[in-house]
Amino acid sequence: MRFEYKYVVPMERLDALRQDVMPYTTLDVYTMRRKDHQYTVRSIYFDTSRLAAYREKLEGIKNRKKLRIRSYDAAAEGARAFLEIKTKIERRGMKCRSALSATDLPAFLHTRNPEEYILVGPNRTLALDNARRFLFHYIRSAMRPVVLVTYEREAFQGQFDPNLRITFDKHLRFQGVPSLNDLYNENGLTHLAASSFIMEIKFGGGFAPWLRAIVKKHGLTRVSVSKYGSCVTASGVAGKLGCADLVGLACGRTEVAA
Repeated sequence: MRFEYKYVVPMERLDALRQDVMPYTTLDVYTMRRKDHQYTVRSIYFDTSRLAAYREKLEGIKNRKKLRIRSYDAAAEGARAFLEIKTKIERRGMKCRSALSATDLPAFLHTRNPEEYILVGPNRTLALDNARRFLFHYIRSAMRPVVLVTYEREAFQGQFDPNLRITFDKHLRFQGVPSLNDLYNENGLTHLAASSFIMEIKFGGGFAPWLRAIVKKHGLTRVSVSKYGSCVTASGVAGKLGCADLVGLACGRTEVAA
């Protein structure tokens, strides 16, 4: 498990912030492969009919989880998707995932047969167990696709600390109540907060002094912001499902500055 700090940053600070972190980091392998040094993250989030995960976030529940299907860039032959459970315990987070062919997603959720569809890789037991965990929550809570969240990501990793990861997530956009076939959709998406981006810092031990200095230099304040929660609120899905009493709550609580 790692700590996860988030900051909402004006877009005009992107270049300066990137220059400040680069002496201490390197581009991660996926960012490095792209000519423009960014890649597209695509996630379909699942929730219950009463939006339990959304409610827990807005109510500030410390221990919670989210289910999503994630893939990257554009649809292509052999593209993979990942079943993910993201768990938050206090300020620490962890993620378990398993992979399958993106084209097999509907069949997998219909048959619920990990052995047939999951790409097991070097650790077959872990891959199948993670898929079964996903199915357990998906079936038990009768989850359904609630929102598609898409954005571009620049990702950096620490030069001296392998547990440090810094990401800049830009051009956030969404679609309410998607189908599985919408995972790679770019038509008609609604853009959200185009004038800012989200910087996430994930780390396992102490918060490095050089990072603290950069945060102070740019006047950044740590917030509890959720891309999922923000997009659900903006989409109006919550009101349609009878959760309008929660829509007015802030999706980005301010926390103590790092």
